[in-house]
Amino acid sequence: MQSSLYYDKKTFYSVMLALAIPIALQNLISLSLNMIDTVMIGSYGETAVAAVGIGNRVYFFFAIIIFGIYSGMSVFTAQYWGNKDLKNVKNMLGMELVLGAGVAFVFLVAASTFPGKLISFFIKDTAVIELGSRYLRIVAYSYFFTAVSFAVSFTMRSVGNVKMPLLINANCVLINTLLNYIWIFGHLGFEPMGVEGAARATLVARVVECICFLLYLTKRKNNILAFQAKDLFCWTKKMLRQKLKVALPVMMNEMIWSLGMTITYVAYGLLGASAVAAVQVSMTVLGVFEAAFFGIGNACAVMLGNEMGRENYALTEKYAQKYIMVMLIFGIVMGSLLILLRKPVVGFFDLEVATIQSIYNILFVLGAYIPLSMLSYLLLIGILRAGGDTKFCMVLELITIWGYAVPVAFFAAAVLRLPIHWVMALTFAEHGIKLIFLISRYKTKKWIKNLVKGTF
Repeated sequence: MQSSLYYDKKTFYSVMLALAIPIALQNLISLSLNMIDTVMIGSYGETAVAAVGIGNRVYFFFAIIIFGIYSGMSVFTAQYWGNKDLKNVKNMLGMELVLGAGVAFVFLVAASTFPGKLISFFIKDTAVIELGSRYLRIVAYSYFFTAVSFAVSFTMRSVGNVKMPLLINANCVLINTLLNYIWIFGHLGFEPMGVEGAARATLVARVVECICFLLYLTKRKNNILAFQAKDLFCWTKKMLRQKLKVALPVMMNEMIWSLGMTITYVAYGLLGASAVAAVQVSMTVLGVFEAAFFGIGNACAVMLGNEMGRENYALTEKYAQKYIMVMLIFGIVMGSLLILLRKPVVGFFDLEVATIQSIYNILFVLGAYIPLSMLSYLLLIGILRAGGDTKFCMVLELITIWGYAVPVAFFAAAVLRLPIHWVMALTFAEHGIKLIFLISRYKTKKWIKNLVKGTF
């Protein structure tokens, strides 16, 4: 079907910014939950920072899995919304809730039953294992609430409602910060709880966040996603299997990537608690600088998905081209800023001199890689997946992560015993390798297709 629309720069930028800015701010706010824990727990020393950091690696692995499920399902949600098929938009939300709750249950059981074994997988320092176990045993109960909130948030993004998730996340961070202040350091009559206080604050904030999302969805006035319970479960197992053919490769893609990144943390752990603390702080700072890119990538997936759902393929391709240019330029700017601002950034953290120096060096490496890593992210998440080209993405991640990044990380850390910033520099070269194949796949245009025509 030929598009009746035409490419207009003003329209493109207005729609992109309307989607990207709230999503970027939401990502920034979500990341700041970990950032706040890291900064506020820093006064307890490298051991506490490493414990919270490794505890958050378990959460990271959980979050990436449900992100993979929801990303795969949201490919359909965006295209259904492009066709104004609200019934099936709600069906997709119901499927996501069921799948996300199942994953959350598995992680809750594992993290609350044997947290010490999970922490010891990353590091052998007994003090870090003890503190990390105390943190993980509490924060594990937030996983179910996080799964629900993520599902609702992804669906709202796919239909263009990006402001409400932003407001809810902002309130969540305010609650987390206040409770961190009270429970970590001991105020308003409470005893100082340290890492346990940080875990309790995160749990309460996630519960409140989930409740706010659910209350919003049951509000029927001016809310296209308002539902009754039955609206979410008008699908069959056959329908679910159809969607999982596209969604499962995305989930496997995210699992392959996140497990690979998690294993690289094991390699970093071979260099000691100080190295782990430096990586934790550096990656948290990187998340702040990359938040805008995630907004752009998600906006791209929504816009391209909507247009492919309408069968506006020429416009889809033009949008993709423009997004690539925007991401490349923005990546160079933000990477340069991270390198230039790394000295004042490290001043926020009260850590040992050697750890601070490691953070300073790591941030230079991360800043240099931002243009490559974020362009890879856009092509993978925002463009190829938007058209359901998920199997290619999964295979590529498998090859680049496990064929290059993981073995190089261990070789550099365990055999060469390089400083942590050099280990990360060699490991992160994976982004450049991956980008070569992503660009080649993008040029084939095999990713441009309608996935929902004639389904359900």
